[in-house]
Amino acid sequence: MLPESMLQEPIKQKKLFPILQKFLPPAKPLNMLYTADRQQPPKLKAFIEFVLNAIS
Repeated sequence: MLPESMLQEPIKQKKLFPILQKFLPPAKPLNMLYTADRQQPPKLKAFIEFVLNAIS
């Protein structure tokens, strides 16, 4: 089992087919830890936004 984001391209290319979708395990929580600086470095802010967009 792999994350859907890693399988999107092979599914589009019809190399893989999703099966047993009724039996998928529950989603696991994702935690990100970082310092609570008032001004986040641009790289950190961009990464957090990327992750949030990828999982939604």
